[in-house]
Amino acid sequence: MTEIKIKIKKPPIYESACAAFSLDLRNIIFTYGDTIYNPSNLKLNDHTIEHEKVHMQQQGDHPDLWWGKFLRDPQFRIQQEAEAYGRQYQK
Repeated sequence: MTEIKIKIKKPPIYESACAAFSLDLRNIIFTYGDTIYNPSNLKLNDHTIEHEKVHMQQQGDHPDLWWGKFLRDPQFRIQQEAEAYGRQYQK
């Protein structure tokens, strides 16, 4: 896997995520491709990084397609998050 990049800014899919979820997204991090977007500059621990690395693998070379499905398909979202949380808690 390539080096993980962390950017203190909103991800390319931020507006779509806001439209899909009725949550306060200011304190949420997002992975898009090989980059973790951390708009609120939250402290990221090793467990969180491990979780996001799973999303990087899930997205592969097509983060737009992954995010499209993640935002519109609750079952897909649960499956993807279950895998990421599983790996997070193994570490």
